Amino acid sequence: MTQVKQHAERMKILVGVATPTAFGKKCGVNGKTIQKTLKGEITSHAVLEKISIATGKSIEWILGIESLSTNNQKNLNQQIAKKNLTIIENSELTTEETEHLPMVRQYRDLAQMDTDTLREIQTWINDTERIRPGFTGWFRLEFQNRFPEFNEWKTKIIKKQANGENL
Repeated sequence: MTQVKQHAERMKILVGVATPTAFGKKCGVNGKTIQKTLKGEITSHAVLEKISIATGKSIEWILGIESLSTNNQKNLNQQIAKKNLTIIENSELTTEETEHLPMVRQYRDLAQMDTDTLREIQTWINDTERIRPGFTGWFRLEFQNRFPEFNEWKTKIIKKQANGENL
């Protein structure tokens, strides 16, 4: 993932269910600036500093330069989920801001991995490999770097198979 995409993803995590305007207000930043960052635009250091102070996350993390350990990422996701739930429960959002919540819930339901999704990913990898030879190897490496727990799981499976154990 490029740094621009990583930055946009981190901003989406921080904004959560709030609108860019509501999140910007919390940070002391214009809502249009937040919208631009959600699309991947890198903003000024002063704006990043305000977002950092408001969210408690480092500028490096917001930009996607600094990674979190798996446990820290889970903790962050839990904190953000609690924050978003608190916002909703306390009705800090206007009716206009909560109109998209059913769609958010629907996407959450659709996000569950299923066989069709995995087939789509495999088809995409195969198609891209034809256009860009070596893509499959690159993707595998990037996947293992992004999800080290997958690599650990795979190593355990290989060992069990080598020992003749049932999976």
